Amino acid sequence: MPIRIELSHLLEDTRIGRFQLAILAWCFLVLIIDGFDTQAIGYVAPLLISHLGVGRGAFGPVFGAGLGGIFAGALLLGAIADRYGRKPAIIGGLTLFGLCTLATVFVGSVQQLCVLRFVTGLGLGGAMPNAIALMTEYAPRNRRAFLATVMVCGFSVGAALGGFLAAELIELFGSSSVFLFGGILPFAILPFLVFKLPESLRFLALKGGDARTIRSIAARMRPDLAISPDAVFVTDEPDVPGFPVRSLFTDGRGRFTLLLWCAFATNLMVLYFVISWTPTLISAAGMSVRQGVFATSLFQVDGAVGTIGIGRLVDRFGPFALLIAFVGAPITLMVLGVTADTPGLLLAILTVLGACVVGGQSGMNVFTGIAYPTSIRSTGAGWALGIGRVGSVAGSMIGGVLVGGEWSLGDQFLLAALSGVPPLLRRPRLRWPCR
Repeated sequence: MPIRIELSHLLEDTRIGRFQLAILAWCFLVLIIDGFDTQAIGYVAPLLISHLGVGRGAFGPVFGAGLGGIFAGALLLGAIADRYGRKPAIIGGLTLFGLCTLATVFVGSVQQLCVLRFVTGLGLGGAMPNAIALMTEYAPRNRRAFLATVMVCGFSVGAALGGFLAAELIELFGSSSVFLFGGILPFAILPFLVFKLPESLRFLALKGGDARTIRSIAARMRPDLAISPDAVFVTDEPDVPGFPVRSLFTDGRGRFTLLLWCAFATNLMVLYFVISWTPTLISAAGMSVRQGVFATSLFQVDGAVGTIGIGRLVDRFGPFALLIAFVGAPITLMVLGVTADTPGLLLAILTVLGACVVGGQSGMNVFTGIAYPTSIRSTGAGWALGIGRVGSVAGSMIGGVLVGGEWSLGDQFLLAALSGVPPLLRRPRLRWPCR
């Protein structure tokens, strides 16, 4: 009789080893590129506005188109990953946004830029939820949130390092070089992902994947175990029947899902208002493009620090630790609104804001990946991020209206602070409903 091995024991009751660290490294690199490409348009927006001969307010649809594509990509690639696997969705998304970022070099109008940013967003939208799903499905139970939040930091690192790099590229080679560089990066790591990145063991066992493939991955993950050639791997999680999106609202998950979407939408509204418009707003306030890019990069760097801290707190105290970020964000934005005319203080407060807003959003991303079962995990994470993009599109578009209406820098940040209050008023009673 073949030996039955329970995957939950194999995956969750083990220590972090080279195998998990390798997955962390590859997913981290994917999100670095994701962060760079997502933020690239914000870095070069002031120069593109001048090059295309349009007003600042006309660039709102460009930001909105990119985020709209991310919205659609998160919904589509999340569902695809729950049906066909995390690895194909990650590789397909990476290929799509690499090609479209390269094509952005040749745009000659705002309309062309909007189309390309939308298609680029389709690829970008699938990277985050599927990387989160893959990492959480390989992480030990007591380090799951920490490893996933470290991985999510790749997005902030990519956006931040990309900012410093973009400043140099723009100065040396012009704005097109940022998109050229961002488009080449995905293809530099694609061959490694094809051959090195494993598919989720939980997914393979749940979907009846090839037994030899499952044994091969298990042997790489636990070289200390002698796994019998006839071993059968099983999982204690059910394969949730029916359409994956519908399953987000069954078995008591409906209220939890709706409240989670509300928190994502409001926080992402603030986040994308800040990262999309900070370089342009600071430039309009009299600071240089380099200073605007530097300010946005500081925001992302401290977002990475806040992300890691929140991950540790979530592993220890549960999802209630996320409330720290949601309390800190609106308070910091209010302070930023009344000190926006002081450049030195503005930069200092942006660093604190990054820890709260980016850290809180990263913690929510990870929480979503942990809260849903394997069969709908990518769909749950993808739809939460996708619905949250409604807020991010609104943040970018509202920013365009405010900039075009000549609102002061301080008034715009004060308005963003009001948008950051709803997560505090409508937070669900957080629990782990689907573990």
